[in-house]
Amino acid sequence: MNYHETENQKTDAELCQEYPSIQPEYTRAHVVAEKVMAQFQAEHFEPIVKKLADHLQEHLWDLVRDNIIEDTEQNIAGHIRDRVESSVKALLTGEEWALNKYALHKYDHASIRKKIAEHIPQELQDLRLKEVEAENKQLHEALDLERRIRSGY
Repeated sequence: MNYHETENQKTDAELCQEYPSIQPEYTRAHVVAEKVMAQFQAEHFEPIVKKLADHLQEHLWDLVRDNIIEDTEQNIAGHIRDRVESSVKALLTGEEWALNKYALHKYDHASIRKKIAEHIPQELQDLRLKEVEAENKQLHEALDLERRIRSGY
């Protein structure tokens, strides 16, 4: 007789003396479970485990094929897009490294600047010209003021 069978010989009151919070249900449940499982051998579960493993393997493969590869593809595309956008932004905002790399260094500078100017709409060119003229006017006024101050008016 094993431990649970021996304990099962006791009354509920006797079982509750040692562990009142878990007895007698604990002992009675183990006895029933052992009787049920006595009919099975580990080999009985092999087909179930194999079927489960096959299903799990198929599901994992679907996840890899459908999600991980697609996610990786999206990440690569996003990285490429980010690099291009960062380079364009750097050029448009006049970052020195980008100007040196793309417009002033190895390439035909004049033709690049010409092509960039050709692609800028006239409206944007006019707006920039107005901005530069206003800045130039402000600088001239500041210079005139500085000259008057230094000369004592």
